[in-house]
Amino acid sequence: MHNPHIDTPSVRQLSLDFSEGFIVSEPRSAPRLITRTIVFPKHIMIPKFGRFQRQVNVLFAPLGISVEFRLTRQKRLEMKWIFPPELQAGPVPSPEFEPLTTMPSGPELSQEELDAFESVVFSMAGAH
Repeated sequence: MHNPHIDTPSVRQLSLDFSEGFIVSEPRSAPRLITRTIVFPKHIMIPKFGRFQRQVNVLFAPLGISVEFRLTRQKRLEMKWIFPPELQAGPVPSPEFEPLTTMPSGPELSQEELDAFESVVFSMAGAH
């Protein structure tokens, strides 16, 4: 039975017109960070590790490169460089036209640069 003295709630509808006054930007994916990892040989021991870690971070900070250290399951020291997204600037290859194996993996160092860096890191580790 319906009682005419009781107010029934009316159904209201909200509509939005997105064509006026709204700016909808295209979703952008966050830039992928490039990382490089070095696992130190087992025989490398760094007695004053905290100091070594601070020196490495100070060395790379002006370049915007973050350096993280961790101990692997095999008890080997791993050093991971995290490069800033700005180093990845340039044309982005289209994945549908290039196979993944030919796509660039980020900033590349020459063998001479890698050898020089390895020498600096190992000499810093040996100096502590």
